[in-house]
Amino acid sequence: MGESKHNHHHHSHLDSRKALFFSLIFTSFIFLLELVGGYVAKSLSLLSDAWHVASDALAIGLSWFAKVQGERSADLKRTFGYKRFEVLSGLVNGVTLIVVVVFIVFEGFDRFFNPKDIKIFSAISISVIGLLANIIVAFILNPHKDDSINTRSAFLHVIADALSSVGVIIGLLIIYITGLRWVDPLIAILISLYLFYSAFKLVKESIHIFFEGAPLEFDILNMIDEIKKIENVKDVHDVHVWSVSGKDIYVSMHIVVEEPLKRTRDLLNIVEELLEQNFGVDHINIQIEEECSKTNITGCFSTVK
Repeated sequence: MGESKHNHHHHSHLDSRKALFFSLIFTSFIFLLELVGGYVAKSLSLLSDAWHVASDALAIGLSWFAKVQGERSADLKRTFGYKRFEVLSGLVNGVTLIVVVVFIVFEGFDRFFNPKDIKIFSAISISVIGLLANIIVAFILNPHKDDSINTRSAFLHVIADALSSVGVIIGLLIIYITGLRWVDPLIAILISLYLFYSAFKLVKESIHIFFEGAPLEFDILNMIDEIKKIENVKDVHDVHVWSVSGKDIYVSMHIVVEEPLKRTRDLLNIVEELLEQNFGVDHINIQIEEECSKTNITGCFSTVK
């Protein structure tokens, strides 16, 4: 006997879309400001931060688009709907970050041997404006950062950029005090290494979801042990745990019972409550099997509803 249950958690999607849209406007403004300012001030660290912001704008733009697409209703051709758009967006964001990192690192090594004069105060002023704008964007996205891997990736982009802006400001102050111009490319490369770490994690998690991997923090063995503790449960097998968007959790399994059940629904209710409350499962699909008492093999399927 099979039983399926869907427990949908509703979020304020409209508010989430608005947050992403306003964040896109802010980050696009920061990118243009820092790009022009970086060329004028001849600061590689500020330019690296500008391209980081550009990746933020792309990330947030893709996140907004993915959010809109992900909320489209499921149909007969796409029974899971369009939630995978959000994971695809996270993957693209991570890859673009890696490309930016490679560019900045190459330019940074060149600057070590060919340092350029930097207009310190212009660069610092622009960096401070960028930092304040990033803080505003972070506050806008913060209430929605746990909606999906897609929204979380956009939020992480902004946080990383705020941190890199702080690094740029500190580096520029050091240059002003000491006159050591190689600090500028050093800060740029350090920012790039941090970006690479964040991007690699994002790409790895996105690919994991595409391959129907179990959510990274989900303890499957513990879940099986808890189910086996339920009265009359003999075994649990054919267990599958996966996620479509990185936020929702799907579980399907076969449960073997020792004796024929008079009320299969009672056992299903117990298991469903356990999975929902203890493991945060959203979508549950359970098959109940009876163990054949004489042959001690499974496959005597219950027909009791």
